[in-house]
Amino acid sequence: MTYDLPQALLAVISDADFTDPAVMDRRRRDHERIDNVLSSRVEAEHDELTATGGATMLDRLLDPLNRWDPDDSCARHARRSGTTP
Repeated sequence: MTYDLPQALLAVISDADFTDPAVMDRRRRDHERIDNVLSSRVEAEHDELTATGGATMLDRLLDPLNRWDPDDSCARHARRSGTTP
């Protein structure tokens, strides 16, 4: 997982924008849309590699790690412990 998209957002959001709920909400929605597009492309590439036999042994070994979502893991832990992420 890389963090270049959040870093790019930080580069274009001014300090004043961070205090504007409307701007932050719009940026959050944009980020989520882009995240969904990227996720779907990764999934499609994975499926194509798997279907064509192009996935290497390393690809297959790392597949569970590539699909792991630390944010989702934190949210599950928070639900179990009764806290918020």
